[in-house]
Amino acid sequence: MRWMSRKALVVLAAGILPIITVLGSSPVATTQAATIHTGGTVYVGNDEEPDYLNPILAGEATSFDVLTQVFDGLDNYLPTGFPNNTGKWRWVPDLATNVPTPQNGGVTNGGKTVTFHLRKGVKFADGEPFTAADVVYTWKVWTDPKTNAYTTAGFKPQGSQGGITSITTPNPYTVVLHFNKPYAPYLTIFGDILPAQYLQKNCPDKCLDGKINTFTAFNDKPFGTGPMEVATWQHQNYVKLVKNPYYPKKGGWDGPAMRTSSIIYKDVPSTNTQILQMRTGALQYVDFIAANSALYQQFASVPGVTVSRTPGLEWEHLDFNLTNPLLSNLKIRQAILYGLNRQQMVQVTGGGKLFKVANGDQPPFSWAYDPKLPVVTQNIKKADSLLDAAGWKMGSNGYRYKNGQELTITCLTTSGNELRAENQQIIQQQMKKIGINWKTTYLPSTVLFSFNSNGPVFGTKPTFEVTEFAWVDGVDPDNSFIFSSKDFPPTGGNDMHWKNSIVDAAITNELSTLNQAQRKADLIKVEEQIAKDVPMIPLYYVDEIYATKNTLQGTSPSPLGYGMWNAQYWYLH
Repeated sequence: MRWMSRKALVVLAAGILPIITVLGSSPVATTQAATIHTGGTVYVGNDEEPDYLNPILAGEATSFDVLTQVFDGLDNYLPTGFPNNTGKWRWVPDLATNVPTPQNGGVTNGGKTVTFHLRKGVKFADGEPFTAADVVYTWKVWTDPKTNAYTTAGFKPQGSQGGITSITTPNPYTVVLHFNKPYAPYLTIFGDILPAQYLQKNCPDKCLDGKINTFTAFNDKPFGTGPMEVATWQHQNYVKLVKNPYYPKKGGWDGPAMRTSSIIYKDVPSTNTQILQMRTGALQYVDFIAANSALYQQFASVPGVTVSRTPGLEWEHLDFNLTNPLLSNLKIRQAILYGLNRQQMVQVTGGGKLFKVANGDQPPFSWAYDPKLPVVTQNIKKADSLLDAAGWKMGSNGYRYKNGQELTITCLTTSGNELRAENQQIIQQQMKKIGINWKTTYLPSTVLFSFNSNGPVFGTKPTFEVTEFAWVDGVDPDNSFIFSSKDFPPTGGNDMHWKNSIVDAAITNELSTLNQAQRKADLIKVEEQIAKDVPMIPLYYVDEIYATKNTLQGTSPSPLGYGMWNAQYWYLH
């Protein structure tokens, strides 16, 4: 399972140079081929289906993988070599004509006023023009108290965290955001703009009062100003994308018109099935590959397939439910940490190449990454000492007991993911060495990570003990959505139910300053408290892995977790 940390979708752009590794029998596809063909259908495979296709409601990475081609934002974060992953990453205008900063006068009033000037001549896929009214309407729906928004970070003040208090529009092509206090990730707030005229006309109550939550006419077939629109969503099967007929055929504000006739984004839960379908030609592209070293080599051995990978923003981890009586004991969590051999896990599953042991929640791709943070290594003696101190004594069968009860811990994770299943086998073996009977329950991602009151992980009263999945951070390193005590589920991502006053203060500070050095210092404080309290254990940082058939050209691996990020450039030959 990969969830986008949607609260972390901005960076005060630091130049980041990607490193791309390629393995396979054909060269990396680029957009520099002599002849660019149009038409045809591309079949894309992913191991999980989207949770929603409405950007307000969506939280899973696969959702935004699709939606990158459907909705545009006011600004976009792209490399200088776009549509290839080359050069430095930086903010560029998208639906806006400017990237507002204090230096160019777009950010004023001490960071509390941000002005965007909008592009003229842009149309939604239904032919209606894009104006400032669409931005205001998006804000109103997103912040409606009854809208089941995945996050409202930045859209409105939340406790001590800043947010938009009002929006003014001096003219149809100028938007002025007014904040109660400076909000550092201001560029990420409007990453998706809704079609106001369509929704106000066709949705009950203009999609306010929570009506957006169930308006399936749009939620299953969304459209925006991007180069594509959703034609069909067959749940648990596929999403079909077709051209936005009003996107300029000679090239628009965000690149050329879609070159293929359609893209079928298929739900293929098994990695082995993905490999088979690449062999038969049923798939031309697989993104978000959950591959261990063996599966990686199997992909690369398919004739005519190139496997590419690049460091990204994804990190695998174990989360503890701190409302659980057993896991609320710090000694138990520390014992599990010291009982783990993450280096062995990285070596066995990734061949020592695909993953890097994590020392925190900030991947090396992020400007907030601190290589000086230590990595705890396995220490069986210390783990045994902690469990002894917690009253759990080793029994004759190799497992620990307390008051006649065996020390059994169950981890919930996603079904159909071969890599995660291998991780769990390794953890089970390592935990047995310290007397913990580690068990695993596999559930479909749509069940396991349901953001409703009854969800086992992100519910109001979580029932899980430990869970394994991955976060894909945004381009901004703020992860308050995961660690703030104000972001407990089902309205936030703090499934651990961790509350730490030092963390809350650091989050408030880092969100309120545009000084990158100060933000990094505050974010390091958060990681230091993670190491102290152990509400979760970061396992490893994940390279983004993609497989491409040589009949498909124009793809390029993205570190941001969006395999579809440049899909309008793709073409078949």
